[in-house]
Amino acid sequence: KVRHTSPSRIYEVKVDIPPLPTQRKIAAILSAYDDLIENNLRRIKILEEMAQNLYREWFVKFRFPGHQHSRFTDSSLGRIPEGWEVKKVGEILKKVKRGEKIQKQDYSTEGLIPVVDQGKEFIGGYTDKRESLIFEDLPVIVFGDHTRVLKFIDFPFACGADGTQLLKSNDGRMPMILFYYGLSFIDLSDFAYARHFKFLKEEALILPEKLIADLFNQFVWPLREQMSLLMTKNITLRRTCDLLLPKLISGEVDVSELDITVPEEASA
Repeated sequence: KVRHTSPSRIYEVKVDIPPLPTQRKIAAILSAYDDLIENNLRRIKILEEMAQNLYREWFVKFRFPGHQHSRFTDSSLGRIPEGWEVKKVGEILKKVKRGEKIQKQDYSTEGLIPVVDQGKEFIGGYTDKRESLIFEDLPVIVFGDHTRVLKFIDFPFACGADGTQLLKSNDGRMPMILFYYGLSFIDLSDFAYARHFKFLKEEALILPEKLIADLFNQFVWPLREQMSLLMTKNITLRRTCDLLLPKLISGEVDVSELDITVPEEASA
């Protein structure tokens, strides 16, 4: 493995290229993985939109079960149902026990423990450092201090070192799923590039009565479970694809004799 070399030397490197029919079969195999991943992403998006729409109906438009019989009162966020309360995010944060943070340069492409950071990719990399493992008191929310990315994490993981905050609710009226969607409706875009966590803590959230909070949790938890399962499948598919590609190209995994249907446009 060569980490650094001059551009001129790169042009001199010779590589073995599989015959064109084999290349087409390799492309068909990789495309099948891409199609599965894309299909799962579409399903995740639909499930996420369903959960967001329910949050919007209940906690923005206040059309929750039984709202017809509710009285409303003034608050810092406008009129809210009686018995509900407005609190700053910082007031409902519980301290989360951390493991050792993993530096970006120490990420591996495979390992026992997924690393979650503030990047857009759900999993940033992997590590085998057991001292980094966070497995107690799940789920938690990972918040990107620079990126403002929110991730609902319900599996053991390691935390990336750069700009990650771990959030946990300390109030029974704000179960973690409701907390996650409440945070996702907070707009911090006006602060541009900054450490956003300090601003997030000053933002206000509406805490409903516990009955409504628990009911929302009951409706949305199955959706989150399905999303988590699909995300896990995609992680496995991507890792399998990454491991398979060099073996296909090198011929370690020989597909030349396999009966693989190649799309017409690829075989033309």
